[in-house]
Amino acid sequence: MRCLDFLKGLLLLGAALAAQAETVVTACGTDNAAGGVNLVSALATGGDIRIACAGGPNEIKLTGERVLSGATTIDGGGATLSGTGNGVMFVPAGPARLTLRNLTLSNPPANPADPNMFTGIVYDRNDLAVVELNKVTVTDTRLPFAVRKLVARASTFARNGDARQPDFGVVMAGELELEQVAFRDNLSRPFHALWRSDPVTSGRQISAQVRKCSFERNKRPAFWAAGELVIDQSSFTDNGDALPFAAGGRGWLYANRIYLELARSAAGAVEVAFANATISRSSFKNNRGMLGGAMLAARSTLTLQSSDFEANHALSGGALAYLSPAGSNPLNARLRLRLGHVKLRDNQAAKDGGALLLLGDVAGDAVQMSRNKAGESGGAIALVSASASPMEAVPADVGKDLPAPGSQPTRLELTRVFVLDNTATQHVIDAGAGIVRLANALLARNVSTAGGAALFAQNVEVANSTLIGNQSEGLHLAPGGTVGASMANVIVAGNQGNCANALATLKLAGANLQYPDAGCGATIPVADPSLDARFAPTMSSPARNAGSLAICAAHDLVDGRDLYGNPRSGASCAIGAIEADLVNDLIRKVGAERFPWLLFGLIVFLLICLLIGIVVGCCRRRKKNASTACEAAFGRRGEGYVFVQMILLALVLFAPSSWPGAAWTAPCTWLGKLFGGALLAIGITIALLACVQLGKNLTPLPQPRKDAVLVVSGIYRLVRHPIYSGLILAAFGWALWLNGWLTLGYALLLLIFLDIKSRREEIWLAEKFPEYHAYRQRVRKLLPYLY
Repeated sequence: MRCLDFLKGLLLLGAALAAQAETVVTACGTDNAAGGVNLVSALATGGDIRIACAGGPNEIKLTGERVLSGATTIDGGGATLSGTGNGVMFVPAGPARLTLRNLTLSNPPANPADPNMFTGIVYDRNDLAVVELNKVTVTDTRLPFAVRKLVARASTFARNGDARQPDFGVVMAGELELEQVAFRDNLSRPFHALWRSDPVTSGRQISAQVRKCSFERNKRPAFWAAGELVIDQSSFTDNGDALPFAAGGRGWLYANRIYLELARSAAGAVEVAFANATISRSSFKNNRGMLGGAMLAARSTLTLQSSDFEANHALSGGALAYLSPAGSNPLNARLRLRLGHVKLRDNQAAKDGGALLLLGDVAGDAVQMSRNKAGESGGAIALVSASASPMEAVPADVGKDLPAPGSQPTRLELTRVFVLDNTATQHVIDAGAGIVRLANALLARNVSTAGGAALFAQNVEVANSTLIGNQSEGLHLAPGGTVGASMANVIVAGNQGNCANALATLKLAGANLQYPDAGCGATIPVADPSLDARFAPTMSSPARNAGSLAICAAHDLVDGRDLYGNPRSGASCAIGAIEADLVNDLIRKVGAERFPWLLFGLIVFLLICLLIGIVVGCCRRRKKNASTACEAAFGRRGEGYVFVQMILLALVLFAPSSWPGAAWTAPCTWLGKLFGGALLAIGITIALLACVQLGKNLTPLPQPRKDAVLVVSGIYRLVRHPIYSGLILAAFGWALWLNGWLTLGYALLLLIFLDIKSRREEIWLAEKFPEYHAYRQRVRKLLPYLY
C-alpha cells in the first residue's frame, strides 16, 4: 500500500506542476487589463500560456513592445493579438523559442502614410530566436518576422508588407520551414533570406524548406540566397506586378562580395541567388515579372522536377530566366540547371525567351514547351550568349558582372523534348554562339513571323530528332561556330526551307531524311517521311527501321530510348524522334478508347471459332464413334476443355464489364454489390471445400486419375460437381459486384460450358466407377435438388 500511495502522490504532484506550468489569460481587451490574469503577467512568468477570455471581445491589444526572456508558448484558442501600430509586438531577449498557436496576429501602422513607420510581430535583434507558428493568421503588418529561424504550419500570411518598400520580406529568416502555409495579397516578398554576417567569411549555412504551400497575388517574388532552398508540391499563381525595373535599387543584388542586402525584385514568383535550389511537383501560373515571369535564378544551381509553368509573362524569360555562368559563384564551382519532366506552355516574353532565357550549363530530360511566344527571338528558348538583345532585359545590378554576350557560351543539352506551336518574330530556339545538343527532340508546327528558324545555332548536334511542319526554316546554321554542327538519324521535312547555310558546315552521320527539298545536303535521301498525327512513322514510312542502330543505342543522349521513353531495340531503329511499333500503330489507328474493345472482340471471335470447330469435329461423322471424334478435338484426357475454361474465366475476371453508357443506377448498384459479394464468398467457399474433400483425386482435367476413388460424401452428397457450382456462383457474384452486363454474359457462357464439360466428365466417371450410375440417379449435378 505504501508503494501505491507513493505513486499516487507522484502523479498528483506531476498534475499540479503541469497545471502550474500553464498560465491561463482571462483578462482581455488589452495586454494589461484588470479583472483577472492578463497577458503582461503571463509573459513575465513565461512557459505555456493559454488565452481564454472571460468575457467581451476575444482580442488582446498590446500596449507596448514585450520582451521575452525565456521559452514561451501562446495558444490563443482563436483569439486576436494586435500591436500598437508603431514598432514590434515581441522582442526575444536571447535564444528563446516562441511558439504561437491558434491565433490571428495583426500590427497595422497607426499612420499608413508614414513610410518610416515600422511595424512587426517578432523582431530578433540578436539573430538567435526561433519562432514556431501553427494555425496562425498574420495580416496587415509591414514586416511581421525578422528572426534566425521560423517554422510555420497550416498558417496564412495576408495583406502584409509595404508598397513603398516592397523588397522587404513578410518573413525574413536564415532558416525557414513552411508546410501548408498560404501567402496571399502581400505587398512585399513572401519570404526573404536573412543573415547578419557575410555568408562567405562566416561560413554560416542557411536553408529553406517549403512544402505544400500556396502563393497567390503577392506583389513581389519570394527570395533566397547563399543557401539551400527546397520547394515541393507548392503553387504560385498571379504573383508579381511587372513594374518597370529601376536600376540601382536598394543595394546590389549580386555584388562582388555577394553579401546581399535588400534585393530589388525582377521576377514574378521566386528569385534565388548564389543558392542551391530544388523545385519539384509545383506549379507556376500567370505570374508576371521583368526577368523571369515565374522565376529568376542567378549564379545558382537549380533543379526543376515534375513542375508546370503556364501563362507566365516577362520582358525576357517568360517562365524562367537562368543566369549562372561558370565561375560566377564562389560558394559553388559547379553551377547547372537541371530540368526533368517539366512542362512550359503559354508563357510569353515581350522580348526574348518565350519560355526560357538561359546563360550557363543546362541539361534537361522530358521537357515540353508548347504555345510559348516571344516578341523578338527565342519563342521557346533564347540563350543570353545568342545576341545582345536579351541583355537589354537584364537589370543593371544583375548584369554588371555577367560576361558580355558571346564571350562565354551557354551549354544546352536536352533529350526527349517537345517544342510545339511556339511563336517568335525571329527564331524558336535561338542558340546563337551557345553549344546545343538535342536528342529525341520534336520541333513541329512552330512559327517565325519574320523568316527565322525553328533552330538557330552556330554549334549544334542533333540526333534522332524530328523538325517538321514549322512555318520557318528548320535548321539555320549561323557562321562562326567553334564546335561545328552535326546531324544523325534526323527527319527535316515540311518546313519553309529545311536547312540554311548547312551545305558547307553540316556533318552527317547515321541515316537522315529530308523532304521536299535537298537543302540539308545532296547525300540525304529526299522522301516524304509519312508520319502520323503523333509524328511517328506509319507502316509505309521510309523512316521506319531505317536509322543507325549504333547511334540509337550508343549516343549518350539518345540512350536507347525514343521521345516517349520507348526502347529503341532490336535489329534496327527508326529515323526521327519516335520509334514506331505494331501495337502503338494499331492503337493509333483504332483509337486508345476503342482498342480494348477491339482486343476483347478478337478474343471472343477466336473463342467462338474454337467452339464451332470443336462442335463440328464432334458431330461431323455420325457413323463413327462420336466420343472418339470428341477426344480428337479436346484431347485424350480433355485438355481442350481446360483451355476453353481458362479463357472463359479470364473473360469473367479481366474483360470489359459493360459497354459505354450502360452503367447501373441506384438501387441496382448497391443491391448488385450486396448480393454479388454474398454469391462470390459462397461460391469461393464451396469450390475450395470441394477441392479439399477431393484430396489426392483432384485434377484439372475432366478424366479421372488412374488411382482415383469415387467421393460421394461431404459436399458431394448435395451435388455431383461442387467445384463447378462454386465457380458458377462466384462468376455471377463477381458480375453483380461489378454491375457488369457483359460479365453476366460471360458467367452465363461459363455455366453453359461447364454443363457441357460435366457431361463428358461423367462418361469417363461411369466407365471407371460402375456405382456412378446409382450416384447420378440420387444426386443432382450442379444445384441441390434442382439441377
